Amino acid sequence: MRRCLYILFVMALGLAQRAAALAPHELLLAINQNSPRSLELANRYALLRGVPPENIVYLDLPASVLAPAAEISTDAFARLIWRPLETALSERHLLGRILGVAYSCDFPVRVSATPALSLTGATFVRGRFPPPDLVATGLYISAFFAGPARREGAVAPSRSLGWFRDAAPPLRLLPLPAMLLGHGDTSVGDQSQQSIGK
Repeated sequence: MRRCLYILFVMALGLAQRAAALAPHELLLAINQNSPRSLELANRYALLRGVPPENIVYLDLPASVLAPAAEISTDAFARLIWRPLETALSERHLLGRILGVAYSCDFPVRVSATPALSLTGATFVRGRFPPPDLVATGLYISAFFAGPARREGAVAPSRSLGWFRDAAPPLRLLPLPAMLLGHGDTSVGDQSQQSIGK
């Protein structure tokens, strides 16, 4: 009897952890349509992760983003990346469910703001760059930040991204976390095909 209760407890714990994870329909996948590597990596990721087609956005990025600096201006970020993502979210009625963005490879990694921000940082603030002094001094306050470590604990408990979806203010006003699926040599040729099949 005890063994059955233990097994049920472990199963319930596993289901609770799975429920807290970011679901495929809550993720927007951005692809550099001018890069075969970006297309290949994103297609494999979408297939393995189960990202629905309406959550995939193809962006028309110039070859200059692949330069060694991998940098883009704030104006180009807004025009070529953020506004197309925002338009897709709105037109596809995804504003209420997207909790994060995954960028495939061959994207710029740096936005030349003052001070410079990463692509994921610029996405996090939804293209609305905070005052430079808040970024430079680390004083930018985010709804996702539970507070500095201190003896009596954090200011707020840790929460899943799903909590923010269900909380006020509307999700479209909250920061939007992002990640890069790859940068540099992200070849996914024969070797990765073999490892996927195992």
